[in-house]
Amino acid sequence: MSDDCETFENILSEVAATGSQLGPTISLAEIRQALESLVETGMAKAYRLSTDKPAEDVQGAFTEDAEDVYFLATEYGKVHLKRLESLSAL
Repeated sequence: MSDDCETFENILSEVAATGSQLGPTISLAEIRQALESLVETGMAKAYRLSTDKPAEDVQGAFTEDAEDVYFLATEYGKVHLKRLESLSAL
């Protein structure tokens, strides 16, 4: 999500793959809540894309219909990700 727009399904796949390597199981509700939090804090943007109309910003809760939402890290979110990566390298 930090380098391009990701579908909800792609994010689920990445979380499942990482979780299987690290051990913890993360529920669908937890993933939806985390994505919603990233959008609310300005670290990510959520969009609905369509072939027949412009991209639509998604604001607020999208927990029930996240499957058709695309996510993209904002510059603000990328800065925080780099900070986390530098801390994990210590």
